[in-house]
Amino acid sequence: MRRPGMMALGAEERPGDAGHVLLRMWSYLRDMRRAIAGALVVVMIGAALTAVGPVLIGVAIDSAVIEGDIKLLTVLMVALLVTYLLLYVTNRSQERLLGKIGQRLMKRFRTLISTSLQRLEMDYFVIHDL
Repeated sequence: MRRPGMMALGAEERPGDAGHVLLRMWSYLRDMRRAIAGALVVVMIGAALTAVGPVLIGVAIDSAVIEGDIKLLTVLMVALLVTYLLLYVTNRSQERLLGKIGQRLMKRFRTLISTSLQRLEMDYFVIHDL
């Protein structure tokens, strides 16, 4: 049973002014700009490396395998291995950076909520069932 004012599960609420919400959210992230920029760079590098793998495989099949060039095939497979290892490193870096940003943001939100609740008078908690 839902309490009054609660949304049903699966219901979606959209802000009236999404631009204002984004600006407000950005204000919470303002001091994390460098970390966000770093995460964005790592994401773009990861996307590029993801695209390189199939290209190397295509070149290996179209050139090295069809022509029987073992040297070229070896070079392409080593390049593919290096690409996938770099992709692993970028994915791990991306996870760590975004996780760090998310944890800092959640800590900030918890602190703001806690501070706001501590400022309220005791009567508020008597009147409103939390």
